[in-house]
Amino acid sequence: MKPPKILKHLLEFCYAAMLIIVLVTPLQLFFQFYSDNEIALEVNKRMITDFTLPIITLCIFRYFLIALEVYIIYLIKKLIDSFFENKLYSADQIHLFKKVGLFIIYTSLAKIISNIVANILIDPEEFRVSLDIGFNNLLFIIAVGLLFVFLSKVFKNARETQKENELTI
Repeated sequence: MKPPKILKHLLEFCYAAMLIIVLVTPLQLFFQFYSDNEIALEVNKRMITDFTLPIITLCIFRYFLIALEVYIIYLIKKLIDSFFENKLYSADQIHLFKKVGLFIIYTSLAKIISNIVANILIDPEEFRVSLDIGFNNLLFIIAVGLLFVFLSKVFKNARETQKENELTI
């Protein structure tokens, strides 16, 4: 069974678009910082114009989370490419499933913590925690990460079964 090519192309597009964003964002901030224009960033649906050290640290941390998401897309792209080689249950696929799942979980947990810290730093008097509904929900994304970890275990069991079948034949 061949995986759908549209999935491969969609992942390649997402990877390229996010990679461009990750590479252009520091340049944009650098030029804005040295221009006469006031810098304004949106953090947790609030505009920030006063950049203290904790806010700058938070923004850098969130930038690295976005870079990590690009890396996750790269790993998924690599996983899908391995399916096009017609090799199922390879050690590389098992490793990639687990790695993608763990990175998704860790990134989502870091985002949750980052959102809480951002709310505390931006406006401590009006502290609020919000949870999106639907596919953008961080808890749903953690569940997707757990699914990838589970798939790594399924592939590992399938690989062991496949090896046992090859030995009995």
